[in-house]
Amino acid sequence: MQYDLYVGTNSQRGSQGVYHVLLDGETGSMEIAGVIPFYNSGYLVRSKNGRRLYVASEGMTFRGAATGGVVTYDLSEGTPRELDSQPTHGQRPCHISLSPDERVLYVGNFFGGTIAVLPVGEDGCVAPASHVLAHTRTERFRAGIHCVMPHPRGKCLAAIELAHNAINLYDPRRGYEMVYSLELPNGLFPRHMVFSRDGRFLYLLSQEQSRVYVYAYLPDQADQLQELQQISTLPEVFRGRNEAAAIRLQPGGDLLVTSNRGVGEGERLDSVTVFRRQEKTGLLSLIQIQPTQGRTPRDVQFTPDGKWLVAALQASDALESYRVDGQSGELTLGRALPVPSPACIAR
Repeated sequence: MQYDLYVGTNSQRGSQGVYHVLLDGETGSMEIAGVIPFYNSGYLVRSKNGRRLYVASEGMTFRGAATGGVVTYDLSEGTPRELDSQPTHGQRPCHISLSPDERVLYVGNFFGGTIAVLPVGEDGCVAPASHVLAHTRTERFRAGIHCVMPHPRGKCLAAIELAHNAINLYDPRRGYEMVYSLELPNGLFPRHMVFSRDGRFLYLLSQEQSRVYVYAYLPDQADQLQELQQISTLPEVFRGRNEAAAIRLQPGGDLLVTSNRGVGEGERLDSVTVFRRQEKTGLLSLIQIQPTQGRTPRDVQFTPDGKWLVAALQASDALESYRVDGQSGELTLGRALPVPSPACIAR
């Protein structure tokens, strides 16, 4: 079995753009199959059929305009071919996602705090924005959108305001009207989130607290997000600095993983934390905190069958593969591959 992944990188230390990486399902070894030249490919997402790749250009300008951009690539013929591009109506777009039916691409812009809603045609091409969403809080330069995540059944679009510590819910059926906002404690700095596959629970990762917040999603109630649990991604005895980064659900499984980025030269625990998720209650229990061999795991991603996990070690310019035990859920280190400044992995 061989898996193919696409890795977005920051344009530094010799990076050339988006790397096409092949992962061997027997050994975990990886190799670079090709590169798409690209500037600051900070986030990317792939269509379910694998034929389209959407890449955010995480810059202050895009093709001569003071905005970020997103580019669509056709992967169906082996060699990636650019199909189209669109501005994102905000700078430094740092997160993109596809609606469940893949007819809409959502882009979160960190600078300017806007969300671009980009229709996707039957051919996979992206049209100009149908909506550009903003909240009065996000008019300030720092109050940026850091994650945009559609509900798996299309009931809402959730967006994180990292600097303002808030989660906003928008209703796609009502012209993306904001229908709920949950303001979080100062200093939490929510970074990324993911819905459970049935849409009943939302898992929010706090960058500064290195904790996962579990919410029940109750769209018919006044308080649409009700907190059920807080659980740390670090050991209780850890006293160093850390910034949690990525959160992912295992395809077809019951695991949830997060990544921990050590900060500074003191005590560090660059690592991947593995939780088991209870389907009925949504609650998490800790399985393992697996140290990475390199520094700053910016992103983690499962293979489509959930049997392997790959970590993007941004500061160490490398990828690391981990075998996922089908019974215990624990990770076992596989192999490493040099890739300059990896920031995001799409499967």
